Amino acid sequence: MGRSAKFNDKEKWCNHCTSWLPLDSFAINTKTASGRAYYCKKCTGTYSEKYYINHKESIKAQTATYQKNLPPKQRAKRNQSHAQWRSSIKAQAFALLGGGCSWESGCDWVDPRALQIDHKHGGGSQEIKQLGGTLAIYLKIIALGSEAQKDYQILCANHNWVKRHENKEHGTHV
Repeated sequence: MGRSAKFNDKEKWCNHCTSWLPLDSFAINTKTASGRAYYCKKCTGTYSEKYYINHKESIKAQTATYQKNLPPKQRAKRNQSHAQWRSSIKAQAFALLGGGCSWESGCDWVDPRALQIDHKHGGGSQEIKQLGGTLAIYLKIIALGSEAQKDYQILCANHNWVKRHENKEHGTHV
């Protein structure tokens, strides 16, 4: 006889958190009757995070082996794709912060090669170290959206160094 369907055209039952949720709370899975995953995205994320924590070393070893054994053409293609993705993430973060140098007395520098994310209240190098790099800062800015402007700004490299000197932040880079 089979199990009763635990979904309709608007919502689905999550077997893990035992609640009815909108269909867009579930990842697409064409192999199920509902066309959606058994567990909601939140429960899947929680499970995945716990799994990673408990299997971190073996996952890192498998990833390193896979990366090491990639054929040169495939490795070059992957590196190019990653660089393009990273550039798009940086561009999104910069756009949220205005796209150009925010120096108070005016600066019209917009070339991203010399623009830097500045932490308005200091502590930038510690946060970069804590989060694991500048890409993580870009992703955090995107996640914060317009709220990011409270704590972050874009400065050209020259003005960022001037600010560090004026605020006596020089020599504190970690």
